[in-house]
Amino acid sequence: MSTSVHRLLTCVLAWGLLSSPVASAWTQAAEAGGIRPVMVVSIANSDKILGDIGFLTETAGAGDIGRLVALMAAPYTAGLDKTKPAGAYLPAEGLEQMDVIGFVGVRDLDLLLGILQDQLGQPRDAGDGVKELATDQGQSVFLKEAAGWVFFAPRKALLSDLPRNPARLLGDMPENYTLAVRLNVNNIPAEMRKMAVQQLREGFEEGLRGQPLDGQQAQLARDMGESWMESIVSLVDDSQHVTIGWQVDAQDKSTYLDISVTAQPKTQLARDMGQVRESSSAFSGVLHPGAAAGMLVASPYTESDIKQTLALIELARAEAMKGLDADQGLTSPEEREVAKKIVGDLLDLAKETIEAGKMDLGGCLVLMPEALTAVLGGFVSDGNKLAATVQELHAFAKTKDARTPNVNFNAATHRGVTFHTASIPLPDDADATARQVLGNPMEVVIGTGETSVYLALGKDAQRMLVEIIDTSAEQADTLVPPSQLWIALTPIMEFVASVDDNPVIRSLLMTLKATEGKDRIAMTVLPIPRGMTVRISLDAGVITMVGEGVRELAPLLQNLSF
Repeated sequence: MSTSVHRLLTCVLAWGLLSSPVASAWTQAAEAGGIRPVMVVSIANSDKILGDIGFLTETAGAGDIGRLVALMAAPYTAGLDKTKPAGAYLPAEGLEQMDVIGFVGVRDLDLLLGILQDQLGQPRDAGDGVKELATDQGQSVFLKEAAGWVFFAPRKALLSDLPRNPARLLGDMPENYTLAVRLNVNNIPAEMRKMAVQQLREGFEEGLRGQPLDGQQAQLARDMGESWMESIVSLVDDSQHVTIGWQVDAQDKSTYLDISVTAQPKTQLARDMGQVRESSSAFSGVLHPGAAAGMLVASPYTESDIKQTLALIELARAEAMKGLDADQGLTSPEEREVAKKIVGDLLDLAKETIEAGKMDLGGCLVLMPEALTAVLGGFVSDGNKLAATVQELHAFAKTKDARTPNVNFNAATHRGVTFHTASIPLPDDADATARQVLGNPMEVVIGTGETSVYLALGKDAQRMLVEIIDTSAEQADTLVPPSQLWIALTPIMEFVASVDDNPVIRSLLMTLKATEGKDRIAMTVLPIPRGMTVRISLDAGVITMVGEGVRELAPLLQNLSF
């Protein structure tokens, strides 16, 4: 997993312990007015929302539904100021009772309340310019209009000190997202943050006591846990805010969800986040235009990342050596020592690679009609040492099992990468489709360079590996995001159609081809000032295919009886 994504997931865990499911925000302008919200929710203006619904339903082939929604919504938006966003915020003072204050821009509040009278009832005057609405749940809602906005809250007292312009609380979220929430971590009371960290520490200690670990393993696990706890404390102390936002981009024909982390200035977290930036990769050739799926990570390790990963490697070493001591398949002390040396050499190499301080790796899956090829490549501190260890491992495996496939070491060299090839017969009981798409025997190529390692398998594996190595060399100076992972549906559906003559699949494939390549599901890490954003995106073609799939399957589902 990308170190960038690992940081984000750790952040989310920490924030989940500190907050409600709704996120929050605070701007300097708001603070100047005396308001310090722990959370802010941003909702784009009604025209934007209805436009997004129209785009999504039209893309899914259900445009009539979108037009019906717009028609039905028209009376209810008549009293709104359609140029203004809506939102809500949770003041730090109201955190204990979760006293959320909402707001929406209005053009004519009396018109709006008149339209909603059947649902909300007749408002009554509660004094001080506040109106009270009694809901069916027995909980009143209090409203107050001020400067073109109407504020609403569960208690009248909450409406006594309102922001002059609540849109300033939202920052740039209405322009960037249809719906967004933001949590301002440093507005969470210090006592609550300390309590959350303490609960984490107690949970860690309890979990450690429940593990059947010996002295060395327990110490390694404790060291790794302490390093992880240091990261959590840093996140709690140094985070400024996290934003979760959903956007519909009709121009780009996509929709995406962003999860963003921003650190406070001049903190260790800000310095760590500053390392999350675009950089070059020695393996960018995996961004193959015809790939059905792929991933590329080019990101430095932070000091904390290195410390935690090295602790994990040492824990794995202890477990591996213990397992080899108990392995009944090793029939002599000499065999046991050889096995331990090989495992130790591989773990030493992993340790040296981590200590180099960078992660650079990628892979792709290429699907053609009735053919599959997969290629992986990554940075290693000493590729020649890895090649020698692999040869030693293969020789040892041969002594233990004569059926171990032969490997042609040093079979070829290309751009400084040495290829070691093997042809591996598939089992006799292997599925006929697997034999067809992988080839029988299956071609496997291991490539080792001075600081690189590759693995390719499937039909035409060596040719595909050469192509990716060449492309990577040609794009050596091209900057790429810190991390990206994607799936392209068209080549997947073409492959499935080549091995399964199903009319539904053919229909879905035709739908995808009509979207002109807008067929990807992707997750990308993007750098932002003092932070990073993980974006999960869906191209319009994915939405179109889902809509088509629902229509294709609907008649079948209607005929099912339960």
